[in-house]
Amino acid sequence: MSILAFALALAAPVQAETAPPVINYGCQDLVVIGKMTNVSYSLIEDANDLLGHGYIRFTVDIKERLAGKDARKSVAAASVAHGYMHEEHEFLLVLKRVRGKRHYWLQDVRLWELAPGDYDARMPKPPPRPQLAARCT
Repeated sequence: MSILAFALALAAPVQAETAPPVINYGCQDLVVIGKMTNVSYSLIEDANDLLGHGYIRFTVDIKERLAGKDARKSVAAASVAHGYMHEEHEFLLVLKRVRGKRHYWLQDVRLWELAPGDYDARMPKPPPRPQLAARCT
């Protein structure tokens, strides 16, 4: 190995391997991999909210069911956030059924897979996919 190649190898950034995040979920929750489609956004009027939250309704098109008993391919859900959900990516979603209703409240969401064309080989390695906790709580 030449001295220049050795120096370049030492100067290259080192990426530490990070452990995938562990996602906890309730025994009655629906845990899926899927894409979200925005339905509506209503601004929450609050003088103390400097970031501008809103109530978001969306549908989840389910690609894979990891936990839960709802057999539908698409479910309605809601959340409070700063803006619309990203529709182009796949996510791991933990959804809690709203008592007495057929729709869900978003408990947790993590990026599962980038959309085609969003990853460039020059970019840092994407974070590891999240993993579900061994058991529901």
